[in-house]
Amino acid sequence: MFLAIQFGTGKARSSTLKSGIGTESHQILLYYLYRPLEDAAAYAAEHRALCEDLGLRGRILVAAEGLNGTVSGRREKIDSYMEILSEDPRTKGIEFKVDPAMGHAFPRLSIKLREEVVTLGLREGDFSPCETTGEYLSPSQWRDLMNSKDTVMVDARNQYEWELGHFEGALLPPVDNFRDLPDW
Repeated sequence: MFLAIQFGTGKARSSTLKSGIGTESHQILLYYLYRPLEDAAAYAAEHRALCEDLGLRGRILVAAEGLNGTVSGRREKIDSYMEILSEDPRTKGIEFKVDPAMGHAFPRLSIKLREEVVTLGLREGDFSPCETTGEYLSPSQWRDLMNSKDTVMVDARNQYEWELGHFEGALLPPVDNFRDLPDW
């Protein structure tokens, strides 16, 4: 049996997301990276200074196991931010998802130091998300799995996101927060 889990993305105000192609002054950037950070607290402070200098807003979670962020900013500032993260040995190889926006999608900048990038309540020795990862699939592999009777799709987003749209036949665990998923 193959288990596929669908996760949600960061929140952004939809009013900032549409207009004529190519005329948007800002961008929204989503990313995550599971890679050990030697001094997560120092990295979080350094990252805050970088984001403030670039005028970025959004939410970034920093943990010893990596980081997860959704930020918005002027196009040229987002480009600079991506270049800086791509060249930093601690975050080299990070992949970004970029969307156009007419303005900032977030009211302020929030950078938080956490025990985990995604709160699951893992204990020492459970497993390391820096080492244990899922299998990346091509679109055709994904389609084949979704058409297989041996695949169970679990939608790990909240009820609101589920109602906006989900895969046909996906299971919605009866949990309010992703951190409650292991108890399910």
